[in-house]
Amino acid sequence: MMTVTKPSASPLNGYFAELFSAATYRRLFYLLATFPLGVLYFVVLVTGLSLGLALMVLVVGFPVFMGTFWLILRFAEVERALATLLGQTLYREKPLVQVSGFGQWSRATLSDAGTYKALLYALLKFPLGVASFVVTVVLLSLSVGFLLLPIANLFYPMPLYFGNTVFQLNAFGWIVWEVVAVALTVLSLSLLNLMADGWALLNNALLTDYGESKHAQREVQALKQTSSAVAYSGSLEETLSHIAGQGMQALGASALLLTVKEGASWKVGASRNLPELFVRALPEAHSRLNLPEQMVQGRAHIEKQFLPLWEKDVLVAPLLQGLPDGCLVTLPMMYQQQLLGQLHAFYRRGHAPTQRELEFMAALADQGGVAIETSQLIDRVQEQASQQERQRLARELHDSVAQALYGITLGAKTAKGWLERDPNKVRESLDYAIQLAEGGTAEMKALLFSLREDALDEGGLCEALSRLAHAMKVRYGLTIHTDLCEEPELPAARKHAVYRIAQEAVHNAVKHARATEMSLNFHKTASGWTLDLQDNGKGFDVQQLSGGTLGLKSMRERAEFLSGTFTVSSQQGEGTRIRLEFPI
Repeated sequence: MMTVTKPSASPLNGYFAELFSAATYRRLFYLLATFPLGVLYFVVLVTGLSLGLALMVLVVGFPVFMGTFWLILRFAEVERALATLLGQTLYREKPLVQVSGFGQWSRATLSDAGTYKALLYALLKFPLGVASFVVTVVLLSLSVGFLLLPIANLFYPMPLYFGNTVFQLNAFGWIVWEVVAVALTVLSLSLLNLMADGWALLNNALLTDYGESKHAQREVQALKQTSSAVAYSGSLEETLSHIAGQGMQALGASALLLTVKEGASWKVGASRNLPELFVRALPEAHSRLNLPEQMVQGRAHIEKQFLPLWEKDVLVAPLLQGLPDGCLVTLPMMYQQQLLGQLHAFYRRGHAPTQRELEFMAALADQGGVAIETSQLIDRVQEQASQQERQRLARELHDSVAQALYGITLGAKTAKGWLERDPNKVRESLDYAIQLAEGGTAEMKALLFSLREDALDEGGLCEALSRLAHAMKVRYGLTIHTDLCEEPELPAARKHAVYRIAQEAVHNAVKHARATEMSLNFHKTASGWTLDLQDNGKGFDVQQLSGGTLGLKSMRERAEFLSGTFTVSSQQGEGTRIRLEFPI
């Protein structure tokens, strides 16, 4: 980074200002110092690098080599301090990542572009320093000689020779000589100041490299954080707001706006530094702003004067108060050639985005496109999951409660038919209806229990498995022998996965295997947890169902979610055993 302090104004402005400016003589001192410093840098550089390379085969070669680089970097710091003589304030901010140890420092030094800029500066200092010193000495010597010659002639009169011609000046001639000498001195100082400006440019180019590095690191850090936000995908609004915030930190824009396309309409995804009235009204006013929609991914559309165009619309003009009055940069947020949204960067008059900023904005727009697509994909998956859950619920209600209600109705009608003819038949029909009602009630409770997201947190997994066993016994007459451990300390999502696997296995045992008895064991082991279910049903040939039914696929997917192993053992006429093992 650099700041420049211009030479202070002289009492005599205009042509003679530099002659009476203190900054001029500080610059002369800097030019005279370039020669000894250039010689020092050159000697240290050549000696150190040559010695380091010559001893590289030995252990001490690399430390000598790196020690030379360390001295060059220290010389660069000296030059930044001396740059104050030129009216410059040069500095390098500390790296964002600090290193420790000789090895890390060596790698960081050799991979830093600033090291090689400092090396180039040290190499250029010698020839340019010699040239600056010679030019400065010659011009100052001629200027001082011409200025002092009339004074010396008062005490030691001497003729002036121009070739073989001898000139003898009178008093007026010496006055004219002195005036010309002063003019030439001022011209010499101007030339030397121009030379000092050249050194200032060289200092800025080679000693302030870390300003660009810091800007690049800010951009990389912003992209890293936006990538984390996109990967997290808590909500689309939060992600886009995070992207807008990072963009404001790394860009020179005055305001940012991220819009999301929803069919034929647009909505605001996030905004920074824009008037609230404009943001609220944007969805309705979007079509009147004539923003580009046919865009190429990564290609920016720049409107240099957008306000005069928008102000022509009498309905839009009242919304524009407080907007920056410069240019508007629009980039598409796309995914697989589909336009999902847009990123708009507002700049004030006199400020325009650099090519580097445009490239960074394109990267932000890509991140925004991924965020929108991820959000839409999550919405589609959730909708699909909800639809599948509704279908499963419909099947459960049809297979359990609907059939139970039909059985109760049938039992009640039968009892009514036997009411006057055979009281014993009435009792049997009513007992049958009561049994179905109790079974339907138990299964409905189990179904409602499993549907509640917080049920396993409140009642616990083991309680849910016990309710499942009771419901199956009342509804289908299936006897389940349970052996359950104490309530496990597992996240709710993992408990739900275990419960769903047990539920699917139990229903398969009743509906497909025609089992009358089974065991359900859930225990903690040294490596994790084990769920073991075994029934006495008719079994099946596992090889013939290598792909698995829909229920088996669902159980395997839940086992993968648990990072566990899922095994099915079965043979015709010998029942089925399902075993799930997953780590803590």
